[in-house]
Amino acid sequence: MTDNTNNTTTENKVKAHAEINNSKCDINGNRYFCAVITRTSDGARAGGQITGGESNVTYSLRQFFGDWGSFIYTRVELPIREYNKLTKNMPYLGCTPDEINKNITDQWNNYKA
Repeated sequence: MTDNTNNTTTENKVKAHAEINNSKCDINGNRYFCAVITRTSDGARAGGQITGGESNVTYSLRQFFGDWGSFIYTRVELPIREYNKLTKNMPYLGCTPDEINKNITDQWNNYKA
């Protein structure tokens, strides 16, 4: 895709791709969240389960990468059993944006392709 305002491709502006998965509501009305974030500059991936909802992840993404145009994210809702299978071996990233940022940074720093 070309951005005609400055003749650069839109793909070059995207610094990360994030997939945020959440479970459908359980019998008590709770939903559970996890995220996998891939940095486009080097392919480094970080991810895990979070509490506090998708807004904490999007807040973290904005802290890392700036405005909304600098990252792409998708949200997928899964049945409880599928969500549990997906997250069975995922680490816990945290609840607050500060915890999430610290754990994402740690995973990126230890990333091996």
